[in-house]
Parts: sequence; C-alpha cells; structure tokens
Amino acid sequence: MNQGLRQLLPVIVVALFVALVVPRIGQLRSLFEVLAVVGWIVVGIWVLYSAEKLPRPILWLFDRLAPGRRFAKMHAEQKAATRRQLAAEITASGLENMLDESLIGQSAINRDVGKAIEVFVGKKNPGKPLSIVVAGPAGSGRTTFAEALSAALGTYGAGRLLRIDCASDTEIDLKEIGQKLTDLPLPVLLFDNLDKIGDQRHRGTLMTELTRLLDVGAIEGRPVLRHCIVVLTILLDEGTARQSYQESAARPGETGLVMRNTVRASGHLPGDLLNRIDHVELLKPLEDVEQIAVVWKTFCSMAASEHEIVIVEDQNALGDGIEDFLIEARDRWLKSGVSGVREAARFIADVADDALLRASRANYTHVRARWDQVKGQIELDAVKVDKPESVKADASAGALPSSTPRLRRA
Repeated sequence: MNQGLRQLLPVIVVALFVALVVPRIGQLRSLFEVLAVVGWIVVGIWVLYSAEKLPRPILWLFDRLAPGRRFAKMHAEQKAATRRQLAAEITASGLENMLDESLIGQSAINRDVGKAIEVFVGKKNPGKPLSIVVAGPAGSGRTTFAEALSAALGTYGAGRLLRIDCASDTEIDLKEIGQKLTDLPLPVLLFDNLDKIGDQRHRGTLMTELTRLLDVGAIEGRPVLRHCIVVLTILLDEGTARQSYQESAARPGETGLVMRNTVRASGHLPGDLLNRIDHVELLKPLEDVEQIAVVWKTFCSMAASEHEIVIVEDQNALGDGIEDFLIEARDRWLKSGVSGVREAARFIADVADDALLRASRANYTHVRARWDQVKGQIELDAVKVDKPESVKADASAGALPSSTPRLRRA
C-alpha cells in the first residue's frame, strides 16, 4: 500500500460509514447495543487478565492461547530474578575497588558512583534510570570511566556498554538503542562528548528524546530503560577543573554542589537537562605520568577486546623499556594534535600493530610487552597462565585487562 492510499484510507472508511450506516442507524440500534455490551465485557476481561486477577484456570487457558505473552512473562520474571540477585551482590565497596583497578587517580568519583549504584540496584521499581554526568579535561579518563564501570558490573553478570559518540554527525536512533538494551538487567548507556552535539544537525531531536529518557526511561513513549545507567561525558578545560577541585577542598561538605555549578557555568549542558541529572562528577586533571598510565591501560583494553590478548606486567612494572617509550611518545602524539585518551591509545596501537597481529596468529592469550629500540616498535612475548580460556570471557564482557600500570615518576 503506497503512502497516498494510506493517507486516504481513514477518509474512505468514514465516507463508507456515513453512506451505509447513518441512513439505517435507527434500524441498527439493537445491534449497536449488543456490540457495546460485548465490547465492555471484552475490555473488562482484558483489564482483569492484564492485572492477573482472573481465576487461575482461565489465566492458564489465555496463556495457552497467547504463547507470546507467556514467553514475555517468563522473560520478565527471569530479569526480575537477575535484578534481585544484583541487588544482593553489588556493594559500593566492591564497585569502588574494581573501579580503582581500572582508573588512575580518580578515587573520589569511584567512591561516589559506587554508593549511587548500590542504592539504585536496591530499588525494585525505579521510576527513572540512574544518570551521571562525567566532566573533565582531555586525558582525564571520561570514556575510560564508563568502560570500567561496565566491566565492573559485568563481573556480577550485568552491564553492557553501548557508546554513542555525539561528536559524530551520524543520526542517533534511540529506538534502535532501546531494542538493544531493553532485555539487559543493568546496561550502561554512554553519550560520549555530549558537549559536541551543539555542532550537529540532529541536536534538537536528540535533546528532546534524551530529556524523556532521563525523566522516566522512556523511548518513543515506552519506559523501557528504567533499569539503566546513563552516563554523559563533557569536556572541561584544565584550568576550570583545577579551580573546581580547589573550591571543593575549601568546601568539603558541598562538593556535589560545587561540581554541579561548575558544569552549569560551562554552558555545555542545557539547564533543564542538567536539572534532571542524578549525579554530577568532575574528574581531576591528571599529572603527566598518570595520563600516560591511563593511555596504556586503554590500549591494553583494546588489545583484549579486539585481539583477545591480555597484556600483563612484569616485575619491573609495565615492561622492559615501555615506560620510557610512553614518556617519549607522549610528546609526539601531543604535537600531532591528539589529546583524548582513546586517540592516544590508537597512537600506541599503531606502533604495536605488527606485534599484535603476530601474537594473535600465534594464538597467544597472555603476553608481556617490551620496547625494541633497534626495530623501533613494541614486541609482545608469550606468558604461560593457568587459565588461558578466561581471556575470551574477559574480552566479550568488555572487561579491562588485568594489568595495572605503575609508572615511575620522572
């Protein structure tokens, strides 16, 4: 049926009703009365069935006649059971410890987020998703935070990260996103670089839909993402971030208010959207050595997810010569205009590309990295482990590798 006929169909139906029924409405009065009574009876039964108030034999019969509803009910019960298990297992201290393993120098945000998530998963029927704004300067680990959070939740059997890069001009389809996440017990939805959305043509539509999502977890009017963690990241300049941390130190009891006011003053988020956010967290500017460690950890995460290879440490920290290589490489990637963590990690990946391919073809699962000064590239040497099969599970769950960078200070 073409579009023109679809538009004309309601008009045709009304015209037929007027032509055929209205002239005989007196004769059809009894028929209308019967249809009205039957209609009200059907509506009443449907309401009682939806509320599961009908006698059990009748409910069983209806379920047999509607297998799709029966399967949907079983799936809903399974999700509810999973969420109850998450509420019993997830603790603020446990999440904080796992985030500390993945993030560098951001212990304050790890503690606050751990508490917020513990409270959120304890709600049986949350009215809205848990929303968190993560603001910070380039290289502080905004995207890494969302990845680490998803990986930490993945250890409890929950969590899956879906990242939306708002800096891209690609149209964002929230309906498709809802379909991907609605069946998950506790997904993480990341709107990365939300401050860049002002440059895109679909800003107005996304902001309207995002407001509804944060209000009641609704996509196209359906509250399908109430059991979801929504993370929004925005960029702040380093001076603003440092000033905010100094003010927070002077007013320790008002840290949350200081951070919210800092984001509000930046103008990167509309005021009505910011008012709907549950938590505003500010990442502190990292020292040079900390930024390098974040970049290396992100590169290790890429190696685990893309090549199913875990890069582990040796007794001398990252690996033979790797620290010196990273310190020297940082000057080069900054000169080339790279400032974000993921972009810098890609810079490292380019240097290690050949070694990753060789290790992957050799079916290595755990490796140690070293810098080969003669060849001018990263080399990866195989390491024996007790359970090499765990690599694929870690990679598929989005977990960060087990290496914990400990760079020495220059």
